[in-house]
Amino acid sequence: MKLIRYLTAAALACLRTGSLPAQNPNAAPNVLYTVSGKFATPPVSGSDVYKLAGEPFRVTITGNVATAPHAHGKAWADYIDLTMQGYVHTGLDPSPVPLSSNYTFLALGLGNPAHEVFEVQTPVIVIRQRIMVKAMIDMPNGTLAKGWLIFPFTAPVSLDPTDATVTYTETVNGQAVSTVLAIASGTLNAAYP
Repeated sequence: MKLIRYLTAAALACLRTGSLPAQNPNAAPNVLYTVSGKFATPPVSGSDVYKLAGEPFRVTITGNVATAPHAHGKAWADYIDLTMQGYVHTGLDPSPVPLSSNYTFLALGLGNPAHEVFEVQTPVIVIRQRIMVKAMIDMPNGTLAKGWLIFPFTAPVSLDPTDATVTYTETVNGQAVSTVLAIASGTLNAAYP
């Protein structure tokens, strides 16, 4: 009987608020690191097998503010096994290609006189091929609000070819083959959902 009353009360609360009750109001919040934009053309280096140069992309990495770093130093930390979802367009197919991984590595660094660092590495499967993707982004000092901890940025970061590159590496005939692409334009931000 108590269960029925609880479920009825929860259903009425949903009707009044238009949403489900929070699962755990004391849980630490997630932070979404979202990077979107368009790759520059031509590639910085490599053959660009997947024809990504000049194409748009969007990727979101989810981290939780309570996540402890895998490793850290005085001015940097790295986190492992984060979730990544997104898509990329390719000159090979007019449809966006979905990307996902539960093994994303994120590194945050500060203290460099010129900039702070955002680095991501993640394996993805594209057309049954395992590809390692690495993004290196230089951010203005002061972007990381809580040092190298997972936390929203103080402001979104505008991206251009001078401060953001993406490298994708695949194995062809036992050899690692890499393509480096600059980001022509885009935005990186970290925010609560």
